[in-house]
Amino acid sequence: MRSAIVVDSTAGIDPALLEQPNIFQVDLTINFKDGEIITDTNEPEPTKKFYKKLVESDELPTTSQPELGEYMKIFDQIIEADFDTVFMFLMSSQLSGTYQTAVLAASEYDEKLSIFPIDSKGVSIYTEHVVLEALRMIEAGMSAEDIAAESRWIIDHSTIYVAIKDLNNLVKGGRLNNRQAFIGTMLKVWPILYFKQDGGLGIYDKVRSLKKVQRAYKKIADDHIAKYGEDQSLILFAHGDAEEETIKIRDQILADYSDVSSWMRYLTPVIGVHGGKGCIGMATAVKARI
Repeated sequence: MRSAIVVDSTAGIDPALLEQPNIFQVDLTINFKDGEIITDTNEPEPTKKFYKKLVESDELPTTSQPELGEYMKIFDQIIEADFDTVFMFLMSSQLSGTYQTAVLAASEYDEKLSIFPIDSKGVSIYTEHVVLEALRMIEAGMSAEDIAAESRWIIDHSTIYVAIKDLNNLVKGGRLNNRQAFIGTMLKVWPILYFKQDGGLGIYDKVRSLKKVQRAYKKIADDHIAKYGEDQSLILFAHGDAEEETIKIRDQILADYSDVSSWMRYLTPVIGVHGGKGCIGMATAVKARI
């Protein structure tokens, strides 16, 4: 079995990982009202530029998913590179049609490739973790069916949380009115959202102040580590151009744990459209059982 992995750009994975010959990516795009089109990325400079423009814009930009032909182009490249098995880890099907389009494209190649489209039921760093675990399982010689099943188990035992700072971003998106945002901003309210088991978004809590976000995240992380153990747990972080605040939260949470794996990334612009500048994400994740 020669296996390739396909992700979408919202995974925001390390550029060094994308350089591996068996990793392929389809890109989403962001479309501003002034006509500027941005390709989704987690590179620091263009991402910072995006968040600055997002705050200055009166309207939220729109996002565009990859077209069917982009997946087919990648499948052709995979066949040409002599891979026979493909694992696709894609953003939550509850948030975008990206997953459904991938499934449709995969159906055109079922006689040429063994393709396993997997709904990550989330986004960002958490998807990168599942990719890394899939690579570890491939290296261990597991069957394609077992890798797909274990990847889904990892997804089902992991959760993403996002604390929203910029309530005006919710106004632009029609999820709050100006009065609600004004009151929330004055009271320093941070809604904390989370990805439910089906990949949809729910409200975990509403807290007043960044310090209370930190406390909420600390409890979530402590409970997760108590359940799965330090050696099997990961606590991952992503942010909407809020690196300093996220580092403080990360360091406080991980101070008591020397064996818990962790890393931090920017939330890509496509995710930033919805989370807004200053949002802080945390994922509780588990390792594959190998």
